Amino acid sequence: MQIHVISLAEYIIEKPRPTFFNELSQQFHAVQTIHLWEDQWYTKNSIIKNRILSKLGVSNRIHGRKTEVKRIDKSIAEVFMQVQHLQGYATGYYKYGLYEKNIIYAIALFSKVRKMRQENYYSAELIRYANLDGFHVSGGLGKLINHYIQEHGPNDIMTYVDCDWGNGDGYKKLGFETKEITPPQMFWVDPKTNQRHFPARFCKENGLDSVLNKSAILKNYELIEIYNSGNIKMIKLC
Repeated sequence: MQIHVISLAEYIIEKPRPTFFNELSQQFHAVQTIHLWEDQWYTKNSIIKNRILSKLGVSNRIHGRKTEVKRIDKSIAEVFMQVQHLQGYATGYYKYGLYEKNIIYAIALFSKVRKMRQENYYSAELIRYANLDGFHVSGGLGKLINHYIQEHGPNDIMTYVDCDWGNGDGYKKLGFETKEITPPQMFWVDPKTNQRHFPARFCKENGLDSVLNKSAILKNYELIEIYNSGNIKMIKLC
Protein backbone atom coordinates (compact mmCIF):
# COMPACT_ATOMS: atom_id res chain seq x y z
CA MET A 1 0.00 0.00 0.00
CA GLN A 2 1.19 3.50 -0.80
CA ILE A 3 -0.33 6.86 0.09
CA HIS A 4 -0.30 9.72 -2.41
CA VAL A 5 -0.78 12.98 -0.50
CA ILE A 6 -2.46 15.71 -2.58
CA SER A 7 -1.86 19.32 -1.57
CA LEU A 8 -4.52 21.75 -2.77
CA ALA A 9 -1.90 24.46 -3.31
CA GLU A 10 0.14 22.15 -5.54
CA TYR A 11 -3.00 20.99 -7.33
CA ILE A 12 -3.77 24.60 -8.28
CA ILE A 13 -0.27 25.05 -9.66
CA GLU A 14 0.01 21.72 -11.48
CA LYS A 15 -3.59 21.59 -12.77
CA PRO A 16 -3.45 17.86 -13.59
CA ARG A 17 -5.84 16.49 -16.20
CA PRO A 18 -9.05 14.95 -14.78
CA THR A 19 -7.88 11.39 -15.44
CA PHE A 20 -4.45 11.85 -13.82
CA PHE A 21 -5.11 10.11 -10.49
CA ASN A 22 -6.85 7.15 -12.07
CA GLU A 23 -3.94 6.75 -14.48
CA LEU A 24 -1.51 6.96 -11.57
CA SER A 25 -3.32 4.14 -9.79
CA GLN A 26 -3.20 2.03 -12.95
CA GLN A 27 0.52 2.74 -13.32
CA PHE A 28 1.12 1.24 -9.87
CA HIS A 29 -1.56 -1.45 -10.25
CA ALA A 30 0.50 -4.01 -8.30
CA VAL A 31 0.33 -1.78 -5.21
CA GLN A 32 -2.86 -0.30 -3.83
CA THR A 33 -2.64 3.48 -4.02
CA ILE A 34 -4.59 5.72 -1.66
CA HIS A 35 -5.07 9.27 -2.91
CA LEU A 36 -5.24 11.33 0.27
CA TRP A 37 -6.63 14.81 -0.32
CA GLU A 38 -5.66 17.70 1.93
CA ASP A 39 -9.25 18.89 2.43
CA GLN A 40 -10.41 15.46 3.59
CA TRP A 41 -7.43 15.08 5.89
CA TYR A 42 -8.52 18.18 7.79
CA THR A 43 -12.28 17.57 7.75
CA LYS A 44 -12.35 13.76 8.13
CA ASN A 45 -9.11 13.23 10.04
CA SER A 46 -10.31 10.59 12.49
CA ILE A 47 -12.05 8.55 9.78
CA ILE A 48 -8.98 8.64 7.55
CA LYS A 49 -6.60 7.59 10.32
CA ASN A 50 -8.81 4.66 11.25
CA ARG A 51 -9.20 3.57 7.61
CA ILE A 52 -5.45 3.57 7.12
CA LEU A 53 -4.91 1.66 10.36
CA SER A 54 -7.57 -0.86 9.33
CA LYS A 55 -5.88 -1.40 5.95
CA LEU A 56 -2.64 -2.02 7.84
CA GLY A 57 -4.38 -4.56 10.04
CA VAL A 58 -4.17 -2.36 13.13
CA SER A 59 -7.70 -2.49 14.58
CA ASN A 60 -9.79 -4.31 17.12
CA ARG A 61 -11.41 -7.31 15.44
CA ILE A 62 -14.93 -8.50 16.10
CA HIS A 63 -15.99 -11.83 14.58
CA GLY A 64 -19.08 -11.44 12.44
CA ARG A 65 -20.49 -14.75 13.67
CA LYS A 66 -20.76 -13.25 17.15
CA THR A 67 -22.87 -10.33 15.93
CA GLU A 68 -26.61 -10.06 15.31
CA VAL A 69 -28.19 -8.31 12.33
CA LYS A 70 -30.94 -5.83 13.22
CA ARG A 71 -32.94 -3.30 11.24
CA ILE A 72 -32.19 0.25 12.38
CA ASP A 73 -33.91 3.58 11.81
CA LYS A 74 -32.67 6.60 9.88
CA SER A 75 -31.59 8.58 12.94
CA ILE A 76 -29.17 5.86 14.08
CA ALA A 77 -27.82 5.24 10.57
CA GLU A 78 -27.38 8.93 9.82
CA VAL A 79 -25.40 9.69 12.99
CA PHE A 80 -23.22 6.59 12.52
CA MET A 81 -22.41 7.28 8.86
CA GLN A 82 -21.67 10.97 9.37
CA VAL A 83 -19.04 10.00 11.94
CA GLN A 84 -17.73 6.75 10.46
CA HIS A 85 -17.96 7.04 6.65
CA LEU A 86 -15.74 9.29 4.54
CA GLN A 87 -18.65 10.33 2.33
CA GLY A 88 -21.12 10.69 5.14
CA TYR A 89 -24.73 9.53 5.12
CA ALA A 90 -26.69 8.62 2.00
CA THR A 91 -30.33 7.65 1.81
CA GLY A 92 -30.87 3.92 1.93
CA TYR A 93 -34.33 2.34 2.15
CA TYR A 94 -33.08 -0.64 4.14
CA LYS A 95 -30.69 0.00 7.01
CA TYR A 96 -29.02 -2.82 8.97
CA GLY A 97 -26.65 -2.82 11.91
CA LEU A 98 -24.38 -5.51 13.32
CA TYR A 99 -24.84 -5.66 17.08
CA GLU A 100 -22.80 -7.34 19.78
CA LYS A 101 -23.78 -6.68 23.41
CA ASN A 102 -25.99 -3.73 22.36
CA ILE A 103 -23.12 -2.00 20.54
CA ILE A 104 -23.33 -1.34 16.78
CA TYR A 105 -20.04 -2.34 15.18
CA ALA A 106 -21.03 -1.94 11.53
CA ILE A 107 -23.87 -0.59 9.40
CA ALA A 108 -24.91 -1.20 5.79
CA LEU A 109 -27.42 0.77 3.74
CA PHE A 110 -29.25 -0.84 0.81
CA SER A 111 -31.71 0.35 -1.81
CA LYS A 112 -35.09 -1.18 -2.54
CA VAL A 113 -35.06 -4.09 -4.96
CA ARG A 114 -35.66 -2.68 -8.45
CA LYS A 115 -37.26 -4.52 -11.37
CA MET A 116 -35.00 -4.45 -14.41
CA ARG A 117 -35.86 -4.67 -18.11
CA GLN A 118 -35.26 -8.40 -18.17
CA GLU A 119 -38.34 -10.40 -17.28
CA ASN A 120 -38.45 -11.38 -13.60
CA TYR A 121 -35.04 -9.88 -12.91
CA TYR A 122 -34.45 -7.68 -9.87
CA SER A 123 -31.41 -5.69 -8.79
CA ALA A 124 -30.41 -3.85 -5.62
CA GLU A 125 -27.62 -1.52 -4.52
CA LEU A 126 -25.33 -1.59 -1.51
CA ILE A 127 -25.10 2.16 -0.91
CA ARG A 128 -22.90 2.46 2.18
CA TYR A 129 -20.95 0.24 4.56
CA ALA A 130 -18.87 1.34 7.53
CA ASN A 131 -17.31 -0.13 10.66
CA LEU A 132 -17.17 1.54 14.05
CA ASP A 133 -13.96 3.58 14.35
CA GLY A 134 -11.10 1.44 15.62
CA PHE A 135 -12.91 -1.84 14.88
CA HIS A 136 -13.13 -4.28 12.00
CA VAL A 137 -15.91 -6.86 11.83
CA SER A 138 -14.44 -9.97 10.20
CA GLY A 139 -17.02 -11.21 7.74
CA GLY A 140 -19.34 -8.38 8.69
CA LEU A 141 -20.09 -7.05 5.23
CA GLY A 142 -20.67 -10.54 3.87
CA LYS A 143 -23.07 -11.29 6.72
CA LEU A 144 -25.09 -8.13 6.04
CA ILE A 145 -25.22 -8.78 2.29
CA ASN A 146 -26.36 -12.38 2.81
CA HIS A 147 -29.03 -11.22 5.25
CA TYR A 148 -30.33 -8.72 2.70
CA ILE A 149 -30.38 -11.37 -0.04
CA GLN A 150 -32.32 -13.79 2.17
CA GLU A 151 -34.90 -11.12 3.08
CA HIS A 152 -35.41 -9.53 -0.34
CA GLY A 153 -34.21 -12.04 -2.96
CA PRO A 154 -32.56 -9.82 -5.61
CA ASN A 155 -30.90 -11.39 -8.65
CA ASP A 156 -27.87 -9.18 -8.15
CA ILE A 157 -26.42 -6.52 -5.87
CA MET A 158 -24.46 -3.59 -7.27
CA THR A 159 -22.09 -1.25 -5.45
CA TYR A 160 -19.47 1.39 -6.16
CA VAL A 161 -15.90 1.40 -4.83
CA ASP A 162 -14.12 4.75 -4.45
CA CYS A 163 -10.93 4.45 -6.52
CA ASP A 164 -9.22 7.03 -4.29
CA TRP A 165 -9.31 4.40 -1.55
CA GLY A 166 -9.76 0.95 -3.00
CA ASN A 167 -9.30 -1.40 -5.92
CA GLY A 168 -12.25 -3.67 -5.20
CA ASP A 169 -10.24 -6.65 -3.96
CA GLY A 170 -12.27 -6.93 -0.77
CA TYR A 171 -15.51 -7.07 -2.73
CA LYS A 172 -14.10 -9.64 -5.15
CA LYS A 173 -13.61 -11.96 -2.17
CA LEU A 174 -17.36 -11.64 -1.55
CA GLY A 175 -18.22 -12.65 -5.10
CA PHE A 176 -18.43 -9.22 -6.76
CA GLU A 177 -17.11 -8.69 -10.28
CA THR A 178 -15.94 -5.46 -11.89
CA LYS A 179 -18.34 -4.14 -14.52
CA GLU A 180 -16.88 -0.74 -15.33
CA ILE A 181 -14.70 2.12 -14.12
CA THR A 182 -16.70 5.32 -13.98
CA PRO A 183 -15.12 8.63 -15.05
CA PRO A 184 -13.42 10.84 -12.43
CA GLN A 185 -15.94 12.82 -10.40
CA MET A 186 -15.72 16.58 -10.13
CA PHE A 187 -15.92 18.42 -6.81
CA TRP A 188 -15.60 22.04 -5.78
CA VAL A 189 -13.44 22.70 -2.71
CA ASP A 190 -13.20 25.82 -0.59
CA PRO A 191 -9.48 25.98 0.32
CA LYS A 192 -10.20 28.31 3.25
CA THR A 193 -12.59 25.94 5.02
CA ASN A 194 -11.65 22.64 3.30
CA GLN A 195 -15.33 22.05 2.60
CA ARG A 196 -15.99 19.82 -0.41
CA HIS A 197 -19.12 20.36 -2.50
CA PHE A 198 -21.00 18.50 -5.21
CA PRO A 199 -21.33 21.18 -7.92
CA ALA A 200 -24.98 20.49 -8.74
CA ARG A 201 -25.98 20.57 -5.07
CA PHE A 202 -23.93 23.72 -4.42
CA CYS A 203 -25.58 25.51 -7.34
CA LYS A 204 -29.06 24.41 -6.30
CA GLU A 205 -28.54 25.58 -2.73
CA ASN A 206 -27.24 28.95 -3.92
CA GLY A 207 -29.60 29.48 -6.85
CA LEU A 208 -26.81 29.32 -9.45
CA ASP A 209 -26.55 28.03 -13.03
CA SER A 210 -23.37 25.98 -13.27
CA VAL A 211 -23.70 25.36 -17.02
CA LEU A 212 -23.62 29.03 -17.97
CA ASN A 213 -21.54 30.48 -15.16
CA LYS A 214 -19.12 27.82 -13.87
CA SER A 215 -15.97 29.95 -14.24
CA ALA A 216 -17.67 32.91 -12.59
CA ILE A 217 -18.95 30.74 -9.73
CA LEU A 218 -15.50 29.32 -9.03
CA LYS A 219 -13.99 32.79 -9.07
CA ASN A 220 -16.67 34.54 -7.02
CA TYR A 221 -16.84 31.84 -4.35
CA GLU A 222 -13.05 31.22 -4.47
CA LEU A 223 -13.50 27.51 -5.08
CA ILE A 224 -11.10 24.96 -6.57
CA GLU A 225 -12.33 22.43 -9.12
CA ILE A 226 -10.86 18.98 -8.48
CA TYR A 227 -11.33 15.49 -9.92
CA ASN A 228 -11.01 12.24 -7.99
CA SER A 229 -10.06 8.83 -9.40
CA GLY A 230 -13.60 7.74 -10.25
CA ASN A 231 -15.37 4.63 -9.00
CA ILE A 232 -15.39 0.93 -9.73
CA LYS A 233 -18.89 -0.39 -10.44
CA MET A 234 -19.13 -3.94 -9.12
CA ILE A 235 -21.91 -6.51 -9.26
CA LYS A 236 -22.56 -9.71 -7.30
CA LEU A 237 -24.95 -12.29 -8.76
CA CYS A 238 -27.18 -13.76 -6.10
